Amino acid sequence: MLVLLALAYAVEPHLSLDTVVSANGYGVVRLTGGVPDLFSDHLYQSPGPGLPDTWDLLYDTYFGFQAAGRAEWLNSTAVPEVEPGTNIISVSRSSGDLRFTEYVVSPIELESPAFLQVFRVEYVGAAPLDSLSIFSLHNYHLGSDDGAGNRLRQEQLAFEAGALYEVGVETGLGVRVMPLPDPRSLSAPRVGCDTIYAGMLDGEPFDGACEVEGDDRVGGFQFELGPMDPGEVRWLGTLTSFYAGADPAGAAALADTWVGDRGPEELLTSIRTEWSAWLSKAVVPEAMRVEEASLYAQSLVWLRSAQVREAGASFGQIVASLPAAEGEFLHLWNIAWVRDGAYAAAALARAGFAEEAAAALAFMVQEGMTGAYEAEVGAPYRVSVCRYYGDGTEWSDSDHTGPNIELDGFGLWLWAFEHTINASDPAEADRLLLELGPVGLDGIADVLVQAIDDTGLIQADSSIWEEHWNGNEKHFAYTSAWAVAGLRAAARLAERSADGRAEGYRQAADDIAGALAVQLLRDGVLLANLEEDPRSALDAASIEAFNLGVLGAPGPELDATLDALAALKVGSGRGYRRNDDGDAYDEQEWIMVDLRMAEAHRRACRTAEAVALEDWTTDQGAMNNWTLPELLDPESGDYNGPAPMIGFGAGLYAWQLLVRDEADADCLAGSDPAPDDTGSAGADDSGRTADDDSDTVPRDSRPIADSKTIGSDGCGCGSEGRAAWWGLGGLLLAVRRRGRLRQPGNTG
Repeated sequence: MLVLLALAYAVEPHLSLDTVVSANGYGVVRLTGGVPDLFSDHLYQSPGPGLPDTWDLLYDTYFGFQAAGRAEWLNSTAVPEVEPGTNIISVSRSSGDLRFTEYVVSPIELESPAFLQVFRVEYVGAAPLDSLSIFSLHNYHLGSDDGAGNRLRQEQLAFEAGALYEVGVETGLGVRVMPLPDPRSLSAPRVGCDTIYAGMLDGEPFDGACEVEGDDRVGGFQFELGPMDPGEVRWLGTLTSFYAGADPAGAAALADTWVGDRGPEELLTSIRTEWSAWLSKAVVPEAMRVEEASLYAQSLVWLRSAQVREAGASFGQIVASLPAAEGEFLHLWNIAWVRDGAYAAAALARAGFAEEAAAALAFMVQEGMTGAYEAEVGAPYRVSVCRYYGDGTEWSDSDHTGPNIELDGFGLWLWAFEHTINASDPAEADRLLLELGPVGLDGIADVLVQAIDDTGLIQADSSIWEEHWNGNEKHFAYTSAWAVAGLRAAARLAERSADGRAEGYRQAADDIAGALAVQLLRDGVLLANLEEDPRSALDAASIEAFNLGVLGAPGPELDATLDALAALKVGSGRGYRRNDDGDAYDEQEWIMVDLRMAEAHRRACRTAEAVALEDWTTDQGAMNNWTLPELLDPESGDYNGPAPMIGFGAGLYAWQLLVRDEADADCLAGSDPAPDDTGSAGADDSGRTADDDSDTVPRDSRPIADSKTIGSDGCGCGSEGRAAWWGLGGLLLAVRRRGRLRQPGNTG
């Protein structure tokens, strides 16, 4: 009842996200206010120590038209929409009797940094349209720095073999823009090269007469569609590919091979088909609402999209976010953290994608990439104490108080590795145990055992919220809880490998768990760390000790800790801030915390609280392009910080749905049934009835195998005519969005 009363005065889910991205493991494109305004040739922020950060190669690109005596660039602010279950973004606009839909996507099938723009034109007038010209403008920033951080200088344009090439003369960075006309309806495109911000291209064929080299060159195409009849639809598009140095031919070959003889509409269908085939392998959580099904599917898409597929040392890493952000906190976390990556890998493994999970974990323990902080750790080690550069080199950010030394990632890696082993087929599991098992035991588990200090806990570290060093480090409950989980996983892995260290790992885990109970439980409440005053040591991250079963079955300590953590509820009446330390970053609502608290509430039999958090997260995601951010404004609930978050957002959302039946079972195992509980169907405290599945998809944990491609209308239909689980979400989305309030954003 208290939960329902609180929700009556809470902020409602609403649209606040203005940016959205599409990525394919090689590159990423972002739209702000409906206009593509970022394109980078890597997912990660920094390629390696001492190297320049990954560049944003794009200023903007958009289409325009000329018909019936009027001309217009189609770059007005609009709300982009993600097609659930894919990485396709669409933007709809109209002018007079013309309806335009632009699709932007980084094709998952294309093994290079690239993005496709498909443009659909529909004429809805009553009389035939005499002629229609479509223009595309492509404003890339590939030149050298002008001294103010603007990469505009010395760009060169060329038009060769039907494609537009632009290169930075001094940088060697280049893009190839390939027009994709439908030969049944388009004449040959023509290109212009003047810098254009208003008006239209001059309409003259490119002949080398205009200035092709200089500062801030801008190219474009002109497509002549000819007359159109009422109700007629035409398609065209462009494919932009990145190339470096003197290898435009390589980029051209990859792009041309992928396109083949397909037109723009066929390419979109191919991308949808590939995503549908990949998602058909996913494990389906039980009893999902249709919104949950769509957000779950999209969360898996984000996890796959954010995993680097470049060959070499960069392969497999999962960045913590893709490069888009909202609100006050515009930092970008397109960096691979151990912690975020472990959550993402565990979710992928549980969802049926053990291969992707294994690649993420293998990236983290490459030989020779870690060990720079052996003095602080106390022993040689194999997983980063913080995060990684794009090339796999260990990276710990430092400030005036020193580096971050985060030992929680050691336990997280072992935990995620065991989940990956368990999700793999026997032959692959044996291979992983042989290749990565010794690394995990020698370079991670043994290090955790040595890191137990005279408190019985893991030695003081920076932990999840990155407290840095030189006096800021503490004995955090979060780090020790993950050490227990990791060492218990290591014990089971050692037994599978007939390694004699299994009992030692198990005993060490039990010793740390005992020390947690003695050192950090005060009046039944699990505190954040050993050093702070118990009256001001609340940290929602400590709830993981209960989610992991570190302190035994759920009981009064979990109830008392949840009661204490209620002090961290934010002003919107919805979720939680991360701790009581009080700076602006701490005070935001954290999606990661909301999701971990939801699981803990389920384990404590507080189902109404759990469902309220799950529904809030789901409904916000449904209103904001199936995307979860790092933060929400604590008062308004607006999106804040990077979005989409990957491990802390998409990964933990998928995980929450995959394990919530287990959490409910944990609740039942830790409590006695009420005397009058007959086990008959009835209303639970979420307001749902046990025998009413009218708003759910089938309760089935088997992989979906009978779904067809999601079509251009967003519907995926199974072999017996029932909608696939992500198709249902797409259908609901179409209904929901007809009436939703749209608020304007910025064009950037």
